[in-house]
Amino acid sequence: AALAYIRGTNPKWLPGTQYEYNNSNYVVLGAVLEALDVTHGTSRTVKDILTDDIITPLGLTETSWPSNSSLPTPAASGNVFNPEFFGASGALVSTIGDLQKWGTELRDGTLLTPESQTLRLNVWRSIVDRQIDGGPEVFGFGLGTISYGQWIGHGGSVPGFCATTFA
Repeated sequence: AALAYIRGTNPKWLPGTQYEYNNSNYVVLGAVLEALDVTHGTSRTVKDILTDDIITPLGLTETSWPSNSSLPTPAASGNVFNPEFFGASGALVSTIGDLQKWGTELRDGTLLTPESQTLRLNVWRSIVDRQIDGGPEVFGFGLGTISYGQWIGHGGSVPGFCATTFA
């Protein structure tokens, strides 16, 4: 449903001319991951790809992709909805301990090839118009991460839940 909606909309501007954060990019990325998985001889969902290739290898035992509105306890919000609705843009739930492990991964890039880690740490689009008062002059968006001075990470939120991890 989300991909059909995205396909039915026109771009706001030409690529590389303006910036606006949009979670639909992660829905598209999930579809790309599933398509690439098929070309490699398997047919996993993005949920299975994230679980098999990231969550399990990093030992994120308190991170999951719920398939219904029964969130693991202790949930930080009383909101009742199915996080799977957000797909690759925000279906995961986690704990502070697992977010700390994920922050270490963001810093060290242990699941990436050295070439991919170099790209991840060096490809940025500056967001001058989004500078936060009193914050660093360097603020940018890269390959799925945000740079805030020397800190690199990513924030995420869905109604009632928010997490930000930087390392």
